[in-house]
Amino acid sequence: PVYPVLRQLTSNPVVTQIDELLTPAECAYLAQAARDAGFQASEIEGRGEVCSLRTSRTAYLPEGDPVVQCIERRLATIAGMPATSLEPLQATSYARGERYKTHHDVPRDGGGRGYKRRLKTIFAYLQADGELPAGRCGGATRFHKLRGKDGKRLCVAPQTGSAVMWTNYDDMGRRDTRTEHSGEE
Repeated sequence: PVYPVLRQLTSNPVVTQIDELLTPAECAYLAQAARDAGFQASEIEGRGEVCSLRTSRTAYLPEGDPVVQCIERRLATIAGMPATSLEPLQATSYARGERYKTHHDVPRDGGGRGYKRRLKTIFAYLQADGELPAGRCGGATRFHKLRGKDGKRLCVAPQTGSAVMWTNYDDMGRRDTRTEHSGEE
């Protein structure tokens, strides 16, 4: 079996790159499951709002699917959290020119009724267009307030099967705006 390789990119807040989180077969399976579920215009903060901040499309993966459940257990283990704390897994599709402008994964007002507090985010890449090298434009996750070891704004280039994980709250339990990020066009 292939085991994920974790590389800490920043320490406060913690941002980690996870190489080989998903196998090529798992990526293909999840991408097909998302297509089968049907992509819809992505909403903002789960409130049913669609706006120009986010031009992608989203599909929720089937919760009872054994492959999805296996991946959920892996994500929970890597995040150091119980699987019950996970939100339903979703796949987001970005066509050329689509993006998700700078945002934070925790609503400013803390979320509405039934909102699960998203302590951490794990964003995995199922498909990467041309496997762009680090520093190149297109599809990367960019953290505008964080610096990498090279002193430049932290930017994680997409690689099929890899992921980036970050914390959404600071040590005092407050929404940590340093993890605001965007999905590049």
